[in-house]
Amino acid sequence: MRYAVLLGVSLALSVTSPASAQVMRYGVVMDAARNALAAEWTDNPAQVERAYCVTQWWTATSRNARVHASNDSAAVQKPDGRDADTVFRVLEIKPVETSEATPNGATFACPAGVPEVHTHPPATCYSDRADQCYAGGADAYSCQPSREDAQKLLDRGDAFAIVQCDRHAFVFYYPSQFAAPTPPRQDLAEVAKP
Repeated sequence: MRYAVLLGVSLALSVTSPASAQVMRYGVVMDAARNALAAEWTDNPAQVERAYCVTQWWTATSRNARVHASNDSAAVQKPDGRDADTVFRVLEIKPVETSEATPNGATFACPAGVPEVHTHPPATCYSDRADQCYAGGADAYSCQPSREDAQKLLDRGDAFAIVQCDRHAFVFYYPSQFAAPTPPRQDLAEVAKP
């Protein structure tokens, strides 16, 4: 209960704070690509990661039309350009060859500028050997990119990448999620010194 209250308060603060204005990114795997990925999905625990290149995709960006009221009810702030939503729509994918594929990873590459998709099998594995995996368990259906996945996305500079973790479950991830935090401003750091 205490955790829920703290979470609710922090969410409310982040939504109402003018500083929380940010670019939001969303991803959608459209019918053809989703059906192709679903057709290859298997619940077999003794499998390795598979990889794909996104061969056709497009983005749509829209400005958030809502105006934000400030603490002074008479003053109204207009969107400042940071209130933009971007939707990445994946229309087509193609399988790509992998090397060193295990249940926990695979080496592969798409051409420069072509976003990547890879699977996280629905199993928990004791090692990188497929014969030491079992269906379900603590690590099954993990849709979070690994540290290596995030670093590869940053190194490649792609607009996004995708993890498939179930027949119809996909998580898009973006470089901005993994950017280094902004260092504190020097003038504020001086004021904070005792």
